[in-house]
Amino acid sequence: MANNGGPTATRSLGPTSPCLNTGSNPLSLTTDQRGAGYVRVHGSAADMGAFEDQPAPSVAAPVVTTPAQAVIVSSLGFAIMGTAQATSLVKVWHDANGNGFIDASEQPEVGSFQLTGAATAWTVNVTLNANSTMKYLVTAEIGALGSAVVAVPDITHDSIAPSAPTITAPGSAVTVSSSTFSIQGTAEADALVRIYEDTNGNGVLDTGEPVVQSDQLAGGATSFAVLVNLQQSQVNHYLATAVDGAGNESAAAAVPAITHQPSTTVAPPVVTNPAAAVTVNANSFNIMGTATAGHLVRIYADVNGDGVINGSDFVAGQQQLGPTETAFVINVALAQNAANRFLATADDGAGNESAPTVVPTITESANPFGGGGGGGGGGGGGCAAGAPVALLHRPCCSGGLASPAAVAPPGPGAEPYSVSFMPMPGAGHGRLGPLTGSAVPYY
Repeated sequence: MANNGGPTATRSLGPTSPCLNTGSNPLSLTTDQRGAGYVRVHGSAADMGAFEDQPAPSVAAPVVTTPAQAVIVSSLGFAIMGTAQATSLVKVWHDANGNGFIDASEQPEVGSFQLTGAATAWTVNVTLNANSTMKYLVTAEIGALGSAVVAVPDITHDSIAPSAPTITAPGSAVTVSSSTFSIQGTAEADALVRIYEDTNGNGVLDTGEPVVQSDQLAGGATSFAVLVNLQQSQVNHYLATAVDGAGNESAAAAVPAITHQPSTTVAPPVVTNPAAAVTVNANSFNIMGTATAGHLVRIYADVNGDGVINGSDFVAGQQQLGPTETAFVINVALAQNAANRFLATADDGAGNESAPTVVPTITESANPFGGGGGGGGGGGGGCAAGAPVALLHRPCCSGGLASPAAVAPPGPGAEPYSVSFMPMPGAGHGRLGPLTGSAVPYY
């Protein structure tokens, strides 16, 4: 017995079977045991038995597009969707015993969709059994012709929320000097672990309390580690939940309090560049300064500009200083046409992080020199003798500085200048000494 089409298993006939064209059809049946699409008489007479040897039916098997694979849902209603041959009647059957056949006890269909005209897309809404895995089959019919049976990927209804996560770190209330902390624990396999900020510290997930970080477990994993930014010099309260594949969220587990206390033994970095607020036209900027040798210098993006590391602030760049190295140069990306605010800290490698140093604001602008007036009667004009001359410092393709000829073109209206370049780290930088000559002032 095999699936030879139709809702039930049958035994097919070979090309030399004595059953071919030797039967009868006293009840004038129009189909064989397989039903629509399989005629009872094909040839000179009916074949003996339930199976009539004949060409495969001409109705194409339907295609199921939703669900594309086995799914877990929390709603009792589900829309099975797909495509089928135009003008066909699509039927969805509940395969209660999961054998891939439409048994007598599984009739009639649980839903159908009649395609009209040139339309090929169909949708059949089904009602799932609560907290059960449902199996369905789909067929397409045009008149007396029927398609092969197509299995729908399993649809599992799940309305049961997972257990709350178990927090293993911190195991109890702690005080730390690091600006971040890794909250660790276990949760239901493959759950999405969410860490909420418990704003009012009441141990309850209240409306409006934000998700600060999350960790999607996969591959059967149950352990999680979620790194959060701590509110500085404050007691930090968090809650953890687990969300299963159906979207059911667990009760919240309270994370033991994490108190941030900046280290008084680790000196904060000294920022020398920029020395004051600056405006630049660039994609990035080299923040420079000094810190204790051997320390890890971090530059944080101060997203909300409040001068402390919290919320969605993140590490924009860092540099590990060597045993005798105290100077750092950290390149950070700049948000375009915006004021960029950063903080700098030093970490001694033993979990002690300094208080942050506020980096002067770096404003990125497409017009860093403003739109001053032109010459003549426009209200602007040239510089007075001895006024500063702005030279554009542009990197060339090799990473060095452009040639003096490129930054100091001679011509009418040129004024004398003398410029000293401070050596910059990196290939090609620092090879130019003091320059003298003449250039047209840039305003």
